[in-house]
Amino acid sequence: MTTLGVDSSVVCPTCVTETAVSLSETITALGGVTVELIDPDGNVIDDATPGYQQWQTSTREMQMLFETVDSSDAGTWQLRVSGNGQYAVNLFGSSALHMTSVGQHTARVNTPFQAGAFITAEEGASCSGCTPSTVSLTLVGLDNTQTIPVTISGNTPPAVYGGSATVPTPGLYRLMAEGVLENGSQFVRVDPTPIRVRAHGVSGSGDDSAVPGSTRSLSFELSNDGAAATFDLELFSEMGWTATDSIPDSVTLAAGESVVYTVNAVIPADAQIGSAEESVFVAVPQDDLSAVVSVSAKTAVVDYQRIFLPLVIR
Repeated sequence: MTTLGVDSSVVCPTCVTETAVSLSETITALGGVTVELIDPDGNVIDDATPGYQQWQTSTREMQMLFETVDSSDAGTWQLRVSGNGQYAVNLFGSSALHMTSVGQHTARVNTPFQAGAFITAEEGASCSGCTPSTVSLTLVGLDNTQTIPVTISGNTPPAVYGGSATVPTPGLYRLMAEGVLENGSQFVRVDPTPIRVRAHGVSGSGDDSAVPGSTRSLSFELSNDGAAATFDLELFSEMGWTATDSIPDSVTLAAGESVVYTVNAVIPADAQIGSAEESVFVAVPQDDLSAVVSVSAKTAVVDYQRIFLPLVIR
């Protein structure tokens, strides 16, 4: 079962009954919200419960329970939620049907990207009719309650289901697959790997070649599609040939604003043929250090360059 809530309201895109020999459950809470898991006997799951673990940072708290279950654990498990904030709950049981996210795990807001799932029955499992007959994919927000449908494309390999999605809000998302198997039973699977959708990005000049003694001009662009933000900047030069002192320490960009920096990579006259300079531009949002983005431009040293001239035939 995956349950999302904001401001003590609940959205439940997937509620299922699990028949399993083992269960893994995670609860993530943000802000001033408290989430408690209660077993069928009314006991609150805490540090005294075998298989229980807890982690806490300045912004969120995560609880995890992993246990082997038997008939004594059968019944209705409950969540007790209080406060004002956000929370996410994921429950996984052992099954012969498995799903793995095989699409992109980083994307830009308002920009189409590829999301996909590999869905197959466990090798050797006695699972007649476990091939999906219908599949739908949805991106479920971890930092919000948004659910974004994935437009399924038919041009995918066997057992792979995927297509394009466009997310309007930055944050962390998980890919959820649901549908009907050939035997008529319904299924729901959620891949635990988060997909990060960013409101900012960088691009660069790309890779190219240069001869010894020449200079190559490099451009790097930082764009911001979200709220105004300040970014710490850095330009790294592997060989020391790229002028890095023209890049400021930081820059503030308004929503929809972008900035371009142009620098020179000066190839020494005695540079060894076959060597390469790698110039890496890095931008880090000051309010989210984990959302760092970077782009690389490589310059290979060659002993000649091709020049294409127009040919005029009279």
